[in-house]
Amino acid sequence: MSNLSENAAKVLDLISAMTILGGADLVKAMEEKFGVSAAAPMMRAAPRPPPRRGRGQGRVHRRADRRRRQEDPGLQGSPGQSPAWA
Repeated sequence: MSNLSENAAKVLDLISAMTILGGADLVKAMEEKFGVSAAAPMMRAAPRPPPRRGRGQGRVHRRADRRRRQEDPGLQGSPGQSPAWA
């Protein structure tokens, strides 16, 4: 703060003595007077993930799971009861 001018130091002292609401009103008045906005810029949306390669990759995995359940009766669950993943 040693490099502030005398006027700037006075302004800083005046602002530090203000209430929060008084400071908010001061900011609004300065925005209107100088035609600026003190609002933080909005964040841009995250980029989309890269597209999946090949067609039907999800179907291939589901078919493999279905085959595994057909081959191992322990994965089927008890009769009349749907498996936990269904």
